[in-house]
Amino acid sequence: MRKFILIFSFFFFFPSLTHAASAGSYSIAGFDDASKVQLYVENLKTLVSQDKKEDIAQLIRFPLKISVAARRITLRSKDDFLKHYDQAFNSKVRDALAKQDSANLFANWQGAMIGNGEIWIRPGESGGIQIVAINN
Repeated sequence: MRKFILIFSFFFFFPSLTHAASAGSYSIAGFDDASKVQLYVENLKTLVSQDKKEDIAQLIRFPLKISVAARRITLRSKDDFLKHYDQAFNSKVRDALAKQDSANLFANWQGAMIGNGEIWIRPGESGGIQIVAINN
């Protein structure tokens, strides 16, 4: 019972830390327009399904860490990303992206999550949206 009360209290007193974006609102993640987030995710789905590596590279905030052969590596540039594209966007990441409803992303102070955390996006420094994590 004590555990239940503690968990309930956390969600009651700190709802902003546990917010799943309701009704397409991603303001907790720093986005001011949910429709732009949805459009971005749909565009990303299209680019990945067509293997438009160069275009996808433009959506990445570097440095970016990914797993390759069971170890974490840091991609520091577009060229690094292009060399490791197939490892970054492996079948797990591609499947999560393909299945994601772009109008129903989880969001918190860290950004908006695609899948079960396979991809995280945040507002970019130049006003766009950027991929800040790929958990492959």
